[in-house]
Amino acid sequence: MTIEEKRKFYRIDTSLLVDYEIVNGEEIPEEKTGVAENISEGGLSIDLPEHFLPETLLRIKFNLPTLKIDEYISGIVKVVWSKPAEFKNTYTTGVCFIKISKSDMEKLKKYLFHIK
Repeated sequence: MTIEEKRKFYRIDTSLLVDYEIVNGEEIPEEKTGVAENISEGGLSIDLPEHFLPETLLRIKFNLPTLKIDEYISGIVKVVWSKPAEFKNTYTTGVCFIKISKSDMEKLKKYLFHIK
């Protein structure tokens, strides 16, 4: 079974800025930015400047082209995997949504449906 066959949600290639911060640690959260490579209803693949272990919780927020410039989708995601990105000094990181508001999920679904 391939990864594509195991996926529950269809992924859309993208290039979106994603602000993030660690939410399960002792340190004071510091917001940083990564770039999403693809997105689905279940999560994202993001190029991040740092490596995270699986199960790390991140608070994220990002804007979609269909939203107002000051309107964001936000939520809590869990790192599923992270590996060095090819030809970049970043880590490609797969995350899944574990907490997202109903209204933000509806905005995301609407966006994904329109560009599918």
